[in-house]
Amino acid sequence: MQADRGCVSAIEFTGRPQPIYFIGDSNVLIFRDLLFRETDSSRLYITHACYQPGLTAESFSDATGIPSAPALDALRANNLIVAKNGGWEPYHSSAQEHWGHVARAEERPRRDPVLVFTCGELDARVIAEEMSQGFDFVLPFQVNGPAAALSPDAQLVPHTLVAERAARSLRPLFAGLRFLKENGFARLFVHSLPPPDPDDGRYRAFGYHAPLNVRYKCAVLFNRLMAESAAAAGIHFIDLWPQTTAGGQLDRQFCLDGFH
Repeated sequence: MQADRGCVSAIEFTGRPQPIYFIGDSNVLIFRDLLFRETDSSRLYITHACYQPGLTAESFSDATGIPSAPALDALRANNLIVAKNGGWEPYHSSAQEHWGHVARAEERPRRDPVLVFTCGELDARVIAEEMSQGFDFVLPFQVNGPAAALSPDAQLVPHTLVAERAARSLRPLFAGLRFLKENGFARLFVHSLPPPDPDDGRYRAFGYHAPLNVRYKCAVLFNRLMAESAAAAGIHFIDLWPQTTAGGQLDRQFCLDGFH
C-alpha cells in the first residue's frame, strides 16, 4: 500500500491480532487499543475498551441473574451478541445465515471471545464512604501498607459486617457472569480492583472523602472476595496488585488522576 506524498513508503500486513474486550466503567479506558505480543510466540492481541458509564457490580444483573441492559449493551455494541427470536445469542456461535455472511465479510474468526470485566471499584468506594463516617474495621488476614492502619478515634465494627455488605454488592456481578458462561461465553475474566491513589487531595477532587486506610481496606477486601467468587464460578481472576504496588500501596508510576 502506497501512502500519499511519500509519508510512508509501504505498509506490510502482518495478520489480525486477537481481540480482548474490557467491559466496565471508566477503568477500562486505559486499555483502549493496546497491542500486545506474546513473548514466546508471534501471536498478537489488541484490547478494546467497552466503556459503560456507571456499570457497577451491584447493577450487573437482575434478581434472576440475567445481565442488566448496560452489561448487555456493552456486548451488543461490539457485536458479541446478536438478536434472536426477541432475545439474543452469542455472535460466535450463531447459526443464522446473515451472521455467517458478516463473519466472512469482515474475516472475523467465529471463536469464543476473551471478555475481561472490571466492575466493583465503584461499589468499594461506596462502602469506603460509608465507613468514613467515623467507623473502621480490621482485615482478618495479613496485609501491609495503608490497609494495615486504623483511623484515630474510629469506632471499630466487625469485619464480617463489612464483608457481608461487600458480598451483597458482588453477588449480582457473579450471577450475571455465571449466566453468560452458561449461555455461550467460556473465556471470562474478572480484573482486580486497582490500588487506590494514596494522594488524599487528588482523591477528594472527585468528590470522595474516605481516609486512605479505609479505602485501601475496602479495595483489598473486595479483591479477596472477588477472587473467591471467581474461583467458585470457574472464572479467571486477574490480580495485578503485585505488579502495581510498592509497600502495600499504589506504585507512583501508575498514578493517573486520583481516581483511576
